Amino acid sequence: MSSLDSLPSDILYLICTHLCRHCHPPSVLALVNQGESPDVASSQAALVALCSTSRCLRDVAQTFLWHAPTIRDHGRFVRAVMARPDLALHTRYLPGRRWLETPTVCRYPEDLALCKRVAQMLFLELPFDPDFNDACRGDDGVDYFFTQLLVSLLPRVEIFYVDTRLDRGRDYVDWHRANFYNLEWRFDVLEHIDLDPASRRFPNLRTVIIDGGDTRACRTMSLIGLVTMLSAATNLRCLVLFQVRGFERHPDQRHLLPPSLQQVRELVLDEFNLYIDPTRQNYRSLENLIRLCPALQAFTLRPLPSRDASLAKGHHLSRSRLLDSLLPASETLTSLTIRLSHVRVSRWDFMPGPQPAMLQFPCLTTLVLDEQFFCRHWLPAKFGGYADDQTTCLTELLPQTMTLLGIRLHHKFRALNDVCHLGKEVATGMFPALQRVEIDVLNHVRSRPNNPAWARRLGKRLEAYRESARQAFDGTSVQAHIREVLTH
Repeated sequence: MSSLDSLPSDILYLICTHLCRHCHPPSVLALVNQGESPDVASSQAALVALCSTSRCLRDVAQTFLWHAPTIRDHGRFVRAVMARPDLALHTRYLPGRRWLETPTVCRYPEDLALCKRVAQMLFLELPFDPDFNDACRGDDGVDYFFTQLLVSLLPRVEIFYVDTRLDRGRDYVDWHRANFYNLEWRFDVLEHIDLDPASRRFPNLRTVIIDGGDTRACRTMSLIGLVTMLSAATNLRCLVLFQVRGFERHPDQRHLLPPSLQQVRELVLDEFNLYIDPTRQNYRSLENLIRLCPALQAFTLRPLPSRDASLAKGHHLSRSRLLDSLLPASETLTSLTIRLSHVRVSRWDFMPGPQPAMLQFPCLTTLVLDEQFFCRHWLPAKFGGYADDQTTCLTELLPQTMTLLGIRLHHKFRALNDVCHLGKEVATGMFPALQRVEIDVLNHVRSRPNNPAWARRLGKRLEAYRESARQAFDGTSVQAHIREVLTH
């Protein structure tokens, strides 16, 4: 008998909860961008090991494995769902195929026959292929069909990854055919007249991740099928748009969105295209989307870095236009995260600064920014740059309502002195609501030579940063934390 068997069941439950990627999830951005990270893989392996240790441990750990299954063969997974519907009811997160190295749709004939029977039971069909002759090909249309099949079989899913990318590696004829494989038909099961209305809803669905994958092709998403699915998620709280340009090319469908976004509390735009253009179309698209979310409380943006050689330094983000786009949520927004990575703010947009716009968000309590969003020390004086001894970049920006502040340093770490100046201001009674400051020192993984001497220098520098922050906030109630973060 394993020594773990002697532990109380509630302790075993807590152990499995810590290992489960659904119960102990990373941030939404990490969920979208990292996929099967080493930590996730090791946690899943640990749960598998617990299941094979003893019957007692298997009874506890098995349900956690089903919370967020790794699906590498859709046919085998459908077979498992039909064989163990009691365990399938525990599925909470359906990942997309984006991070699978060798995805397979349906490898065995018996699995294909089972999927066909289940699809007929759910009134589903494969467009242009009623006999399922192409169901083993694994192209985009077939994958979309299996996505619809799985989400229809698992009504308790809470996090759903929707991959809307088209396979652009084919010739024109096949690509044109693939255009029919989109959200306009994927969730037609929800509208079938023979279904009970209760079965057309996903009341447990809280987070939907839409992967557009089409920023380079400059295509936007159709709304018909998207709205059908979002409307079925009656308790939707978080909407993530990954590599989606927006919806402006479908103005005749925009009226469909408002009912499905009424309950959204968090909106995440990852690799969203905000290139400067004379028409300001992308900022207008963002503003229209914000306007459709009347209950929005948290907004996260990570813009797409420029791949244009003429914008090699990435100076293409407008702070003023971005903040103006968020004004429809000024009375409800409590959390704002802007992760610029290697994108820098346009020099001309630093004058006169973002302070007036920030003051228009009276409920804002959480703010996470990269230093180039507010720091003027990297600018020449003629563009409004500050001297090294002028350390008010941050205090000029923050509203007095701030309780949690996150700063990401990665442009020569010039904003550290501004953070220390904030500590001195807090000691004088400014920013009375501030409780915690988190500072991430970003280092690119390729900039780290693999030698002990360099690691010691980095450790000393990080420790010096920690000591500076500790001294700055010493004597205040604010908790200040500094950590190193490696980026790719």
